[in-house]
Amino acid sequence: MSWKERFLGLTPQEFIYKTRAYIHRKVYINQRDKSWYFYMYSSYWHMLFHKNNAQHSSDDFYLASRPNPGAGIGHQMANWLSGHMMARFYSVKYATYPFSYLSDPFVPNEWDSFLGLNQNAVSAESLYQKGYKKVLLPRIDFDEKQHLDLYSRIMNSYSGNVVFLLEMDETSNQELDDVEFMREKFFSSPERNKDQLLYQSDHFNVAVHIRRGDIIQTGASKEDDNLTMRWLDDNYYVQLLEKYLGRFADERPIHLFIFSQSPKEELPDFSRFGEVHYCNEMSAKDSFLHMVYADLFVMSRSGMSYQAAKLNRNGIILFPQEFWYEPLPDDHWITVD
Repeated sequence: MSWKERFLGLTPQEFIYKTRAYIHRKVYINQRDKSWYFYMYSSYWHMLFHKNNAQHSSDDFYLASRPNPGAGIGHQMANWLSGHMMARFYSVKYATYPFSYLSDPFVPNEWDSFLGLNQNAVSAESLYQKGYKKVLLPRIDFDEKQHLDLYSRIMNSYSGNVVFLLEMDETSNQELDDVEFMREKFFSSPERNKDQLLYQSDHFNVAVHIRRGDIIQTGASKEDDNLTMRWLDDNYYVQLLEKYLGRFADERPIHLFIFSQSPKEELPDFSRFGEVHYCNEMSAKDSFLHMVYADLFVMSRSGMSYQAAKLNRNGIILFPQEFWYEPLPDDHWITVD
């Protein structure tokens, strides 16, 4: 994607945010393979000159992670959960940033209350207003022990009230550890009283997520490859339904709910699997909710699919092979190809 394609058509607020993020990524994050990378961060220099600060207390420390407002909700949830897991790992408290849109970065959108992750939580913004110091941490490899120790040394060099802010899209790769936490937050949210499902309890409700809207199969560039690796053609879903519906469906009538931006006319191969409901006009939030409560959920290679599947407590999950996430170690999760 060219610079013009990346920035044309943005609102002034979007343009300012995205320009600053673009410069920061070019100047800082893209240098992480260089020997001087850590020296670009004032927090690293602080560690070098204030080792093992005797006045520090982790009771005064928070760690925060900013969900990327330019990304989809699955990506933002991964950001949030990685930060929460890392705060637990370092025995500090977690300060939250809201789920938001690029058009209004850092201003909560409807996903914030819908997911419930930020309910009764301490926001990073409220801490900054109280005078907490914001300290940006360099990006690390969470699988490298020496990198894990680096964060400990940086934190131990500070004293007073501090919010340690992770770089955008920092990941712990261990967000599965927080599944029960996110379920407790989601299902205890007051928003659950507002949920409205098309499902009926006397039906066997099957959710099929067919990701299409943001995928262009050109294969012409690295950016396109990043999208095309998420593509699963219609035949993939048809074969899975043929194989697994008979195995798991009970005596209830089968109702198939297809969540895709493709119209009904482009999805002609599903009508033989029972009563089919094409939900291409349904909102992303309501689509997510139906995935959470499905008796059988056929996932796509999508962060939104993945997060909804993690919240699904009782259904069978058909998890696509060659995905960049790990399946839950649960008998209800079946890895398929």
